[in-house]
Amino acid sequence: KKGGGGNSKAASKMIDQALHSKKILGPAREVTLSDQQLRSCEISCNIYSIIKALEFLEKAYVNGDVEPKDYDVQCKRLLAQYNTATDSLGDGFAGMRQFVVDFNLESCKFAIRRLETGVSGYVIHNPGEDLSKGSAVVIAEVVQHIITARDSIEVKMTAIDQIQPVINDIVTSLNRLPNLPSSFTSYQTLKEWNIRLSRMKASDELSEDETRQLAFDLDSALTSFKEICKTLS
Repeated sequence: KKGGGGNSKAASKMIDQALHSKKILGPAREVTLSDQQLRSCEISCNIYSIIKALEFLEKAYVNGDVEPKDYDVQCKRLLAQYNTATDSLGDGFAGMRQFVVDFNLESCKFAIRRLETGVSGYVIHNPGEDLSKGSAVVIAEVVQHIITARDSIEVKMTAIDQIQPVINDIVTSLNRLPNLPSSFTSYQTLKEWNIRLSRMKASDELSEDETRQLAFDLDSALTSFKEICKTLS
């Protein structure tokens, strides 16, 4: 694939060797992989390819080499594939930041940023055009997502794999609202939470201080969002 490079070929060769022999020869000893390890190796190779492809796509979008709508479709597809692949690894996935270090992908800065936001760049910069439902419906979605996040904290569902998807839902819905006023500062706060949580392991838990701060930020977001709802049409 374009943008794959030598590391991608090496990873593919490793997977192919493992699939056919169930063994990987190291410099000092022979290591036999279990079926589960082979599966994890395959999925990791897929994640590697997705990040490389996303980096190529992001650069093409920035350079104007791909139509915005085409970029949007492909970006959403890659993000969905990434989420599916990482979810299938469960606790075996140490987080995106650790993955890019382990597989020497730190140079894929465009892809890393896109994975952190979890939203197509086209949607972020053209939120109104992605508004397939009425604004009133999307407003209701935002309010419901905030309440769901607040309820999750109340029942102590503070593991990253429990709270991050809900925060991401809030940000995604907000991105779909046209004419979101700059006075709604909670938008930036929630985006920062989303990025911060996406960098943590799925099995990590929010600390007591983090939980208290997030609850406060969610309450503030709900209060201020209700105040500006009349301006969103």
